[in-house]
Amino acid sequence: MDNLFKAHRAVLINTKGIDYFVGDIHGNLAGLLLHLNKIGFCFEEDRLFACGDIINRGADSIGCIELLMQPWFYSVLGNHEEMFLRSFDEPVFYQALVKNGGEWVKPMLNQPEKLMALAQLIRIKMPLTLSVQSEQGKIGVVHADAPLKWSNISLDNVCIHHCLWSRRDMSESKTGVNIEGVKFTVHGHNSVHSPVIIDNQIWIDTLQFSGGFTILSSRQLHDMIFLN
Repeated sequence: MDNLFKAHRAVLINTKGIDYFVGDIHGNLAGLLLHLNKIGFCFEEDRLFACGDIINRGADSIGCIELLMQPWFYSVLGNHEEMFLRSFDEPVFYQALVKNGGEWVKPMLNQPEKLMALAQLIRIKMPLTLSVQSEQGKIGVVHADAPLKWSNISLDNVCIHHCLWSRRDMSESKTGVNIEGVKFTVHGHNSVHSPVIIDNQIWIDTLQFSGGFTILSSRQLHDMIFLN
């Protein structure tokens, strides 16, 4: 497992522009770019951090993977990317991938070099977690859920499953248990109608339920969590 992807990547503070965060993109490249243009995203100075699951379901999974080559785009790994990576060696994961919106892979089975290149891009560019330095403090990005101590991020199977597959009860309110080691964490995976805040964690995957993306700046996220 530990050769499939990296556990963590730290990203330095953006001294030029604004850092934005988005939930699961799921192949909807056109919709993403439309939303970025709508909010005035500056591709030369701003950065976008995605919460994983950039592939499957939508019309352009390949285009979304190729976003990883852009200097303004970052993403953590999602469970759909894990299915894709593991599908090369484990048929059960290939079946699960296709069943869950991965039909785009089928026409590419006669292009193994292209598939391997896409997989390598995911391995290199999509770690399990990201730490983003900001004026608001260190922001953790992870797909599903986070360990109680951010420093406990690892490629242990239990941690991987928690970060990629864990389903949180979105009806929970404040529990009094914050994730230690970060100011707050940003998540996708759990579909919500609008952002859901539990302690210092926020879930922003609104695409499936609302039909649109939630894209918020680090300042907006901070104020939603701590000033409401």
